Amino acid sequence: MPIYAALNKYFFTIRKIIPKTVVRESLVTGLLCDILLWFQIGRVLNSTIIFLCVGGFILIEILLRTRDTVQYRSGFDDMKKDE
Repeated sequence: MPIYAALNKYFFTIRKIIPKTVVRESLVTGLLCDILLWFQIGRVLNSTIIFLCVGGFILIEILLRTRDTVQYRSGFDDMKKDE
């Protein structure tokens, strides 16, 4: 998880680091490695399966990051109601 926290801090300096995102990315990476190893055990792992699995997880992560960006709007959510 420290690797993902560092990557989020380095590449996404505009927003604060959301711990939920770091945990999600770590879990998804572990899940992806498990799925690819499971395919390798069955001797069915090839470049197409790798591309589809990694591409699918990247697409899901992009969609979840877009949702997180919409939920946390810097400057708007930080303001108090009476200001």
